[in-house]
Amino acid sequence: MLKTIKEDFKYVVLSPLRMSKKDRLKLVLISGITSGFIFYYDDKINNEYFRYESQYFNTVGKNITEIGRVYGRSNDRVFFLCSGISISLYLGSKILKDKKMLKTSYLVSESFIFSLIILGPTKLISGRSRPYMNNGSKDFNFLAFSQDKGLRSMPSIHTSSAFAILTVIVKQYDYWWVKLPSYLFLSGVAIQRIHDREHWASDVIVGGLSGYTMANILIKNDTKKKSKRLSFHPFISRNRIGVSITLN
Repeated sequence: MLKTIKEDFKYVVLSPLRMSKKDRLKLVLISGITSGFIFYYDDKINNEYFRYESQYFNTVGKNITEIGRVYGRSNDRVFFLCSGISISLYLGSKILKDKKMLKTSYLVSESFIFSLIILGPTKLISGRSRPYMNNGSKDFNFLAFSQDKGLRSMPSIHTSSAFAILTVIVKQYDYWWVKLPSYLFLSGVAIQRIHDREHWASDVIVGGLSGYTMANILIKNDTKKKSKRLSFHPFISRNRIGVSITLN
């Protein structure tokens, strides 16, 4: 298991080296959109979109945030969500003897852990002020490695971890009754982080996309591993009978 985790982590970390031209174009586009939020929309959303309670969108935002508020109340809830889902899937796989469910429990744990390991240090490196600090969206303290939680805004770990966990589940179980509650919960978490002035909109965008990407890379790698497994095909001809072994 440790060997698999090590190999998967290496695969995720080196994934930028395997990017296609299409993926590079997407990265440039996403970077441009994120930069636009940082330099223009972040302050606008913080000052006008959520802070005026008479606005319609503010009222809607409050209702949606209730879905993710319990999860976003403390950092411990991030670990509670992952542990609860992973353990439930693991126990369920043992009871039902379901290999897919067992694999999903591993992928959920990996996706969550990798998102923390990769994105956690990014918060310290960027040193971005949170909205409640009232320093503005452009206040970055690069490489400050401050212990002040108010300078750990970019990216949103609550959002990235939630996307990392639930994207795996949605990809593994492509049913509407899985997708609907998952997307509602993710929307609630994302909006709650902005609504409570814990994060800027761009923090949530970067966090969500990072968690989503992390999960997708792991899913694709797992699919790739399955395709490389040995397959056995019996055959019968006029003068022979046997089994052909193929490595896909």
